[in-house]
Amino acid sequence: MPKFESRPVTWVGWLVQTLIVATIVWFFWEVPKALFFLPFVAVGLFIVARLRKRQLQRMAKNRAGESICTFARSFDCSMTDTWVIRAVYEQLQAYLRGDVSAFPLRREDNLVKELGIDCEDLGYDIVDEIATRTGRSLENFEENPYWEKVETVGDLVQFFLHQPRIAA
Repeated sequence: MPKFESRPVTWVGWLVQTLIVATIVWFFWEVPKALFFLPFVAVGLFIVARLRKRQLQRMAKNRAGESICTFARSFDCSMTDTWVIRAVYEQLQAYLRGDVSAFPLRREDNLVKELGIDCEDLGYDIVDEIATRTGRSLENFEENPYWEKVETVGDLVQFFLHQPRIAA
């Protein structure tokens, strides 16, 4: 299975990023008192990130010895596309790599509450990456029985198993 390779940022992407930065600079230029709160926000975000990292490290320590094999065995591999299992596992690990180098996932892990995955990152980045790697289409995803019901890693696998393959 090929690894996911991100595409370079287009000129439209650079334009959007430039507009966002310009808007932030303009805001602080117009409302300089808002700069007073910036250090508090930065410290708060830093603390939240450290707590999340510690939680994930604790969970990984409690799961020593588990791997993708343990994860795959939690599914009926005779009825499940193992490429989907692998793609979901590897893409979620790639996302969590900033906090824990090799986080052993479990089928019942809650994506948002336990793993701390941002809903927007899940919906816009991780899902696209998994779809690309597995050759699954994201068209008509609203018809998928798991649409708006994906809460755990296992639900994410099931979501992709119910998506049609892209014709070669």
